[in-house]
Amino acid sequence: MALEIQSSKTEQGSADARSARPLVAHGPSRAVEGLSPPLARQRPQSRPRNTSKTVLRAGLALLAAAALFVGFRYLMPHDVPLTTLTPGPFTVDLSGPGTLSAINSSSVSSRIQGLLVTVAVDRNDRVTSGQVIAEIASDDLESQLTSAEASRDAADRAVEAAQADHDRAAAGLTHATTTLERQKALLPQGNTAQSTYDSALSDFKAAESDLRRAAATVEQSRAQAASASATAAFNRSKLQDAIIRAPFDGMVIARNHNPGDVVTPGSQIVQIADPATIVLTVRFDESAIASVRKKQGAVMTFTSQPDRPISGQVLRLSREVDPETREFTVDITLDELPDNWAIGQRGSARITIDSRAAALSVPSSAISRKDGVAGLWVVAGGRAFWRSVTLGRIGGTRVEVTGGAQSGDIVLTAPQGAYAGMKVTPGSPT
Repeated sequence: MALEIQSSKTEQGSADARSARPLVAHGPSRAVEGLSPPLARQRPQSRPRNTSKTVLRAGLALLAAAALFVGFRYLMPHDVPLTTLTPGPFTVDLSGPGTLSAINSSSVSSRIQGLLVTVAVDRNDRVTSGQVIAEIASDDLESQLTSAEASRDAADRAVEAAQADHDRAAAGLTHATTTLERQKALLPQGNTAQSTYDSALSDFKAAESDLRRAAATVEQSRAQAASASATAAFNRSKLQDAIIRAPFDGMVIARNHNPGDVVTPGSQIVQIADPATIVLTVRFDESAIASVRKKQGAVMTFTSQPDRPISGQVLRLSREVDPETREFTVDITLDELPDNWAIGQRGSARITIDSRAAALSVPSSAISRKDGVAGLWVVAGGRAFWRSVTLGRIGGTRVEVTGGAQSGDIVLTAPQGAYAGMKVTPGSPT
């Protein structure tokens, strides 16, 4: 009996022990029976972020950057080139591009068709008026001239023969007239027969007819002689055209044919220009046509030698404006020619059209435009401010200022990057 009671207590103790075990999840991490269960895994708690401090730091950084920007932009002085506006000499120039040309220039060509047998000159050769330039084969022309001259001589002899017949007919008419007058005087007195008078009258009329015929023959022979003479002159001219000569003193600037070439009327053999008549033909806008005068001074430069200006003066103005470009041309003589000049060589000219003893002007680089309005960056209180101005004429690298600025103003000569209120380095303006 005691044994049964002990056994039931044991079973009860075991049940109590099982009921006292903690409940754990089933799975790979299940606690082994009889061992202490592992601590349950828990997620760590996140620490609260200090957003107010972050915002404060960012704000302070922005304020520091803004202060740095403002300090650099408005407190730190900028070293910029300056100039002081003062009245001074001002010259207004008119500039334009041009090309070399010659007033006396000729394209020497043939007036007849033929084979070139000689070309006596080459490029850069100096020639004089009448000098032989080239010759065309002329054997057939010489033959034609010989034939024409023979026909002319024959016509001249025919004129002489016709004139002799005319003189003989005139003498016969004179004799017939005398005879008729004598018979006419004798007839009323009965000292001559009517038949004799009639015969004299018939001879007179025949002599008149012979004289008229002889005169017509003379006129015809003279016309034939004139025609033959003209034919001979024409053939002589053609023969002379076979020899091509220089029309004036000058220089050969182009040669387009060689011996053996067949030339036709109008085909250029050489081109000749007179260096003494070379000018620079310059183009200007039509707005400047009233400012240019004959004999105005000019300075010219060429792309081949830009560092060697050549002086000259205006020779003449054209009286025609190009309908497309709206430009007119001016011929300017040169005191000396550029080295190794060439017709068509490019250059530029600057003509002085106005000069003033005292005028306000600034370098063209100082002009700054806003919305198309011209202005200057003027220094006031050590800072730069943009001010609109009125501009006048352009003189070389300077521009006249007619309004908006006055003598003594200090302006920036290189205003690129300038802004209102920019502090500039104080010092003596340049």
